Parts: sequence; C-alpha cells; structure tokens
Amino acid sequence: MGLFMHLTENRSFISNLLLIAVIPCMLLSCVNNDNNEEESLVIASYGGKWQEVLQLSMFQPYSVEYGRVVEDVVYNGLYESVVDHAESIDVFWDIVNVEGNMVILGERDGILEPIDYSGIDTSVMNPDAIHTHGTGIMAWSFVLAYSTNAFGEMSPASWADFFDVDQFEGSRGLRNDPRRTLEIALIADGVSKDQLYPLDLDRAFEKLDELKQDLEENNFQLIWWDDLADPGELLSDGEVVMTPGTNGRIYANIEEDHFAVDYIWQGGIVDFDWWMVLSGSSMSETAMEFIAYASSVEAQSEMARLIPYGPVNSDALEVLTEEERERLPTNPPNLEKQLIFDTEWWSENYDDVQMRWNNWLENQ
Repeated sequence: MGLFMHLTENRSFISNLLLIAVIPCMLLSCVNNDNNEEESLVIASYGGKWQEVLQLSMFQPYSVEYGRVVEDVVYNGLYESVVDHAESIDVFWDIVNVEGNMVILGERDGILEPIDYSGIDTSVMNPDAIHTHGTGIMAWSFVLAYSTNAFGEMSPASWADFFDVDQFEGSRGLRNDPRRTLEIALIADGVSKDQLYPLDLDRAFEKLDELKQDLEENNFQLIWWDDLADPGELLSDGEVVMTPGTNGRIYANIEEDHFAVDYIWQGGIVDFDWWMVLSGSSMSETAMEFIAYASSVEAQSEMARLIPYGPVNSDALEVLTEEERERLPTNPPNLEKQLIFDTEWWSENYDDVQMRWNNWLENQ
C-alpha cells in the first residue's frame, strides 16, 4: 500500500526501546562483518514510523533470535525502484515491503521468488494475505472519518451518510485517486460488498457527480487531497466535516494529536501490505526464514501493539487485550463490517480507469 504511518505510543519511550533493540544487532553486525562470516539480509520499506515499528517488532527480534544480520533501508515505494534493484549488480535488496499490485506486477515481470510457505502455518493466516509470490504483513483500512464537533449528538454511520448533504451539512474531502473512491461511491449508492467487483464505473461517476452538485447547491466544497496525513488536518481545521482516511492515521490523530475526530468501520475498505523476495537473491533461504518469523504470533502481535494495523496471523489476535483488538481492522467484529480491496481487478484495469478519472476531473 505504500503508507507512512504513525505510532501511537510515546515517542521518547519508542526511541529508548529502539536504541535498546538496536544495540545487540549493531554488535552482531560488527562481529559478522569483521569476520566476513555472513551477508546482511537487506530489507526495504517505507521509512518513518512504520519502519520503526518493523524494527521493533520484526527486524531486531529476528536478528537476535536467529543470529542473522539485518540491514533495513528506506525506499520511495515505487515499483520502478524495485525493478531497478532487482536488476542491479552492485546494490541488491533481498526483501521489499510493497503494495499488493506490486506483487502481481513482480510475478508478471519475473523478478520474484515464489514464497516458501513450509515454515508458515497458513491455516491461521488470513487467506487474502497469501499469494504465491508474496506474503501479507498487515491489514489496514480506508475508513469514514468525521469531525466530532460537526453534528452534535448525530454522527454518520455509513458512506450513504457521507453523500447525504442535507442531513449532514458541510464540506467533504476525498482522495484524488480512483482506487477506493469509486468503491465508496458505489457502496453509498447501495451496491453490496459481494457485488462490488467488477466496478460499475458509469454508476460510480454518476454518484460522484451527484455529490458534487449537492455540495455546490448548498455552498459547500469537495476538497481533493493526496497525502495520507491530510484527512486529520482537514477535519481538525474545520475545512471538511467528513473524509475517508486510513484507520491508523486517524487513530493517531485521536490518541496522539488529540484532534476532535472519530471514524467508523462500516464500509471500510481493507487492504494489505506485503513482503516479496527478489529473484536472484543469495539470501533467499534466509529471506524465507525471516518472512516466517514476521508471520509468527510473536511478531504479529507486537506489531499490532505498536500501531493499530491488523495482524494477518489470526492467532496473534488471541494474545492481545480486548482494548488492543478493538482498534484493529482484522478484529472479527470490525472485519465483518468491511470489504476487501480487489487488488487483482485494479491491477488489470488501473490504466484505463485512471485515464477516465483524469478526464472526469478535468471536466469538473
């Protein structure tokens, strides 16, 4: 998915934990590098707080437990960068954290190793997080967020309310991306989640036209945003009363930033981040060993404690407290209210839909 996520823990506490966790690996790395005993397992991810979560919950514990040297690097989340490093002689990544469409593209382009699932108990894995050439890391959700100051005792309960300008007055925000925005429009128009794909594009765009017209007639705005940090700011500043946003970001806005916002799970669109192993890696066996560890109860539950994104290992939910589970998109009571983003449909249709999306925006 390419997300820059927020931790919801105290930052100084996290920094201290990170320092403590890094010291053994730094020592281990020095010993191995001096003796030339072992190559580093190079793992690329998106940086920021998400990278810190991965370091604390997966990279450092794995390195200590298995005696491996892990070098984590930051990249821009673009598929082109992955291809460049898959073809590079000098600088090679063994494992990359990617969005789901990149697993499909990587398999198509022949740059990925098949995942060895022999060390993973797939019976407890979310089936939507299993692919021949990728393994899910966690689940996140695109949810309806709203200002708690906007409607008094009344609050939105569905995407239909997002489109109901008469009952829920105020400007709206939407991401400038057809992915998930078109799904939202169709859900609001009454399409059930099991009938959503293939997307009825005509119906979706008509619903968005309807929203834009209703907002204009009532002197409200439709604000298009790009950055995943934008929804909380737009809500907090009063520029919009409702907007979709990622559940982890909005949770951080509530717990860490103390914004007057909230969100609902109803109609949320669940997607996954993935691990994939680049073909030709001299560390492919170690890479599979790491992915097995990253899929374990220990790693998955610790990740979920540090950030409210859902474990793909269902057993990890069992070791979390009820309070910790309630904030996760894969907690069964939350998950049943949501739908799974269809990565394969979008991989096949993205170019055509994006072209239509651009034309539609130009004519607004």
